[in-house]
Amino acid sequence: CEAQRPLQQLLDLGFGACRVVVAAKEDAGVASIADIAIGSRVATVFPRITRKYFDELGTLHARHIPTVVLTSNNAREMSDALKRRCLHLYIDFPERAQELEIVRLKVPGVSERLAAEVVSVVHRVRKLDLKKAPSISETLDWAKALTLLNVKTLDEPLVAETLSIILKYEGDIRKAQQELKEHVELQRAKLKTARLEGDKDVLH
Repeated sequence: CEAQRPLQQLLDLGFGACRVVVAAKEDAGVASIADIAIGSRVATVFPRITRKYFDELGTLHARHIPTVVLTSNNAREMSDALKRRCLHLYIDFPERAQELEIVRLKVPGVSERLAAEVVSVVHRVRKLDLKKAPSISETLDWAKALTLLNVKTLDEPLVAETLSIILKYEGDIRKAQQELKEHVELQRAKLKTARLEGDKDVLH
């Protein structure tokens, strides 16, 4: 029963600090949760404990008007009323060299070759018509997972087995597998042609 649970037990998650805060204008007259306008909601499964927490906490006044940054990854719908009150900034995926620097910085121990191959594959996959293109965080997740597996370089079977780290839909995974298979076959054909050309040069 919620009423029988100690407040400290609910708020302490065992790591860091857990706090519940409501931001309101200084002249809004919000002194407790009871003063919050009707229609406002606090996302919680413990409404009584939350109300008690607000009542004990009182009102915290910000020294400066806070700046709020909302991210959507171009997938989360925002209401027209919210959009009218926002400045919009579209940030595209980073260039290959910049994303490679991010991987080097965020994934300690990753080999130079593996980092370059991971970024190269991700950039190729992003060009496909996918339901959800892999984000930078998924590039990092893939590089971290491969590094933990002590992988030094990518090969076709390994890519096929680990694509689910960067792609979350089965249809996207199949598209990427087909594209990467064709890419590998093309690279092999180019390499074979280069070797044949080299042999001809030696003979001449």
